[in-house]
Amino acid sequence: PTHDKVEISRKYIEASRLLGYKYWTALADLVDNSIDANSSKIQILLEGRIKSQVDKIIIADNGVGMNYQVLKESFNLGARTNHLRSDLGKFGVGGTLGSIALRKTKHTLTRNKKNGKILARKLELAKCYDKDSFFSTEYLPTQEQITMFNELVGNKSTGTLIILEDLDRMIGKRIPIMEKKLRGHFGETYYQHLQ
Repeated sequence: PTHDKVEISRKYIEASRLLGYKYWTALADLVDNSIDANSSKIQILLEGRIKSQVDKIIIADNGVGMNYQVLKESFNLGARTNHLRSDLGKFGVGGTLGSIALRKTKHTLTRNKKNGKILARKLELAKCYDKDSFFSTEYLPTQEQITMFNELVGNKSTGTLIILEDLDRMIGKRIPIMEKKLRGHFGETYYQHLQ
C-alpha cells in the first residue's frame, strides 16, 4: 500500500483560528516551551502605538535555544521529537496552535550553544492562504531583529525570541488590561517556577 502525506489546507488553518484560544492560554503555551528549554528568564513584551492597544507581542527567553531541525519542527502541529513526561510542551501543538489563534505572522529567532549563530524562521498565514497549504520558511533576520535578540536574550547568550505580529485576533485589546490578566494567569499557572 502507498502512504500519502496529509496536507493541511487553508480551511484547517481557518478552523484552528476559531477554537476559542484565549490570549493568556496561547501565551502560556509559548512560555511552556521556554520553561522546557531550561530558561531562567522569560520576558513577554506587549507593544502598541495607538491608545495602548497591542499590535506586537514579543516573547524572549535565555533557554538552550534550538538547532535547525528543532526550530523547523517547532512550527509543526505536533512534535516528532521525544519529550520527557515532565515537559510542559510534550505534544508540540500548543506553541503553533496558540500563536495561530492570535496573529497572522510569527517570527522565531534562536541561538544554541553548538551553532552559535542566530537562526530564523517565520510563518505567514497570508502566504499559507495563497498557496492553500501550511508551511514556514527559513529567512535571514533583519538587523533590527538581531539587535532585539541581543538586547533581550543576550549578545552571546543562547535562547529564543518570538515575535507575533499582524495580531488580527487581538484588535482593541488594551495593554494595561492584558498585563493584569497575564500576571494573574501566569501567577496561578507557574507559581512553582516563579522566583
